[in-house]
Amino acid sequence: MSDTLDLTDIPRKCGAPASIEKISLTAMANVNRYSPVPEILDTAKVFSIYFRSGTSEYSEKSNRTSAGQYIFQSLTFFTPGRRFDIDYLIQQLLNNTCGVVYKPYDGNTDVMLHARMEYEYTTGTKLTDRNGTSFRFTTTTKDKSKLRNLPYLEEPVVETDGPFDLPTFTGPFTRQTSTTSQNSVDRSPPGSTPNNFPSYFVKIEPGQVNYLPSQAGNVLHLNKFITASDGMNYFIDYLGNAMQFASFPKFHQKFTPSEFNGNSVTVTMANLPDDPLFVWVFQNGRKKEFTTDELDVETYSRDGQVLTFYRLTSNSEIHIYWGGGHSYNSFSITQSHYQHFESDDFNDNTVTITVGTLPSDSLKIMPFQNGRLKSLTTGDPSQENFSRNGQTLSFYNLTETSKLDVYFSHSLTGNYQHFEFNQFDGDSVVVTLGMLPDNTNSLMVFENGRLKHSVVDVLDVDSYSRNGQTLTFYKLTENSKLDVYW
Repeated sequence: MSDTLDLTDIPRKCGAPASIEKISLTAMANVNRYSPVPEILDTAKVFSIYFRSGTSEYSEKSNRTSAGQYIFQSLTFFTPGRRFDIDYLIQQLLNNTCGVVYKPYDGNTDVMLHARMEYEYTTGTKLTDRNGTSFRFTTTTKDKSKLRNLPYLEEPVVETDGPFDLPTFTGPFTRQTSTTSQNSVDRSPPGSTPNNFPSYFVKIEPGQVNYLPSQAGNVLHLNKFITASDGMNYFIDYLGNAMQFASFPKFHQKFTPSEFNGNSVTVTMANLPDDPLFVWVFQNGRKKEFTTDELDVETYSRDGQVLTFYRLTSNSEIHIYWGGGHSYNSFSITQSHYQHFESDDFNDNTVTITVGTLPSDSLKIMPFQNGRLKSLTTGDPSQENFSRNGQTLSFYNLTETSKLDVYFSHSLTGNYQHFEFNQFDGDSVVVTLGMLPDNTNSLMVFENGRLKHSVVDVLDVDSYSRNGQTLTFYKLTENSKLDVYW
């Protein structure tokens, strides 16, 4: 969105010669791709490449498609000779992707994620030729590499000529202290009173405070993140201004048959995020997954604000959730990690997560089997739940038609409570593990894996009503299980 641009004047910096100094390969499961800069988790599980100097080159090029702008990344290099380690590497990567760690001479280390290998081996045509293998690793990404501080320059290069002249690289600078640098900022607090000091230090207030901050004029907990008396998260800056951070979706739009256009609906409430990972779509309570291939009953496609389904009927109802926190892209515990599984990925009734490390708190793992949410159990899985052993998730019955979509995050935000028959009060339950948000858009309720939406009038089998911390349903039986997220 154009209103997110931040095109202020930025100091011009340059780095050392940019040819490649070192290349290593590792499995994607060994890459923490969600850190500010992708990093290797276990440095012992890395394959270092021996390559001929002067043959390696990294390049990236942007490309625009109907789904948005992507960046094509490419890394090439040549390895001389015919070697066992290279043949082994080729066998390992023929049908797999990997993380490519490359270090240019400017000192920064970057990672290409989910890179695919191409290679060409030649013996040469003359006795004097040196045989060897040319490699090319390619991938696409939506994210430009994060900006880093160049280690060869500690201060900006001052432009002395016109705006089209390149800055001159003059070698490493001596790091200057804040008391001697003309470009430094005075970081000492402007006074000695307690309320002046917080303007330079940000903290998280432990526990829950017993008040609700106003939009402006707050005098307590300056420059702190707090959990207020309503159970919501706020940040109060040093001027006393407060901002609320929603802990679950910010937007929710419902569609009934009168709003269908054939098999499509058009979202009008707010702009959808570009990445479908941040958009949750439910048809009659069952989650639908985004696809760019041919539609089926478990998927939907998208063109901008228009979502198209396999089939919408007079009995269909669509619910779309997106956004939260300070950004419409944010989606609390669901936003960070996602992995899709089909029958070829199953090991009997288990799957193994490889796109990241699962959080120790299993309540922050949300697996959907054919659109139905499964809840955690510590015993043997039943039809409505799953169990966990490290990175492995076990289910009751995975068949050749099963599809799994697993979402998880290490985020500290988000709350969850599970209810079974002995906790029901008639057709109602009382949430006790935290204050529910006032905005029902920030509340997601599942009964036996199917999403229920909030109503203020007559209940039906697909809805629930709310009175404070009490949620009431159309009918709860001894077989009902509820999962509440907020």
